[in-house]
Amino acid sequence: MRRLHSKSKTSTETNETNGPTEPFLRVCYFSLEEDTVHKSFYPISVLDGNLCSHIILGFASIDPTSLTVVPGRPIDPEIYIRISFWKRTMFPSLKLMISLGGGGNTVGFHEACLTKESRSKLIGSITQLMVNYNFDGIDLDWEFPAWSVYDVDRDNFALLLRGIRERFDSIKTETGRELILSIAVSASLNIITVSYDINAINSTVDFINLMSYDYHSFSNIFPFVEFNAPLFRRESEEGLLSTFNVNWSSWYWTSVLGIPKRKLVIGIPSFSHNFWLISNSSTGPGSPSSGDAGEFTFSQVCDFLSKPSSAYVFDKQAGVPYAYDNHLLWSSFDDSKSIYLKAVFIRDRGFGGSMLYDLNSDDYRFKCSLNKRFVLQNIIKDVLTGKMT
Repeated sequence: MRRLHSKSKTSTETNETNGPTEPFLRVCYFSLEEDTVHKSFYPISVLDGNLCSHIILGFASIDPTSLTVVPGRPIDPEIYIRISFWKRTMFPSLKLMISLGGGGNTVGFHEACLTKESRSKLIGSITQLMVNYNFDGIDLDWEFPAWSVYDVDRDNFALLLRGIRERFDSIKTETGRELILSIAVSASLNIITVSYDINAINSTVDFINLMSYDYHSFSNIFPFVEFNAPLFRRESEEGLLSTFNVNWSSWYWTSVLGIPKRKLVIGIPSFSHNFWLISNSSTGPGSPSSGDAGEFTFSQVCDFLSKPSSAYVFDKQAGVPYAYDNHLLWSSFDDSKSIYLKAVFIRDRGFGGSMLYDLNSDDYRFKCSLNKRFVLQNIIKDVLTGKMT
């Protein structure tokens, strides 16, 4: 999805600079599962609870038999206790949430949302999870209702959201404890149209995590290299391709669908999308590709850039960089420069804040900086808290 980069402003290019009346959210996903692709699992002791206003733990699942929430495998529930204690004793102002679902983890959602009774069972299980581990809220990451099989999932998901909101509101009335409800949503027009009841979302959730990344992957339909999370559209992109960018997606969710800007949290990836080039004679965005080449963490990106065979290019139109080497590996990623531009975009246009996916893939190994861990999230924090202009 992309922005129109003409000299005159279009309807998707706004420049609102009204300052927010509330602090920007700094939402960070943190996977508790060892990631065998990224090799990026690390202990709780490495975490800096001041970097984020909200940490969302990934990922819990729905047991298809009991229709209740269970820890994502192979997570030991004991880690919930340890991380809740860490938050409570060291970073009491941090909001600690848990995410239900995640990419490829849709098992149980359809069945749990299908009837009033099944929804009630799931909501009770969610509530109990908040009590057992002192979590501050739940994030629903169903990718995606009604997209693949069942049309009824769209309306039933809306009913689930309303049910959770009612339960959380009753808990606040009875105990004074405020529980947070957020959801992760697609940035793709096709999925948005099919999957979401916008009125239900707007009236129930506290904030929306826009998954403004994964815009391009290799496929038979798109057999070329392209950006993972471009901030803006390139001039050559028309039609559907002109919607594959952060600017368009955030504009559509707010200006077209009517979601308040302060409720929309803009997603920023700390991982790359990699491709194989067909030839080293064509290396720019849109060049022919022979296939997918996996992903890098930001630490791995810095290793890649340090090699003499790698070439770095910053695309001024898209607002993001890419790099390639003489082995025909092409990588799209965010770095310090593009992260800064995205954080300023969020701040100056008055969105609710940032969402990093995820802390695990940010650089905590001192590969990108000799004296600072979590380089990307530190830049986001500095911009959104006013430390960096």
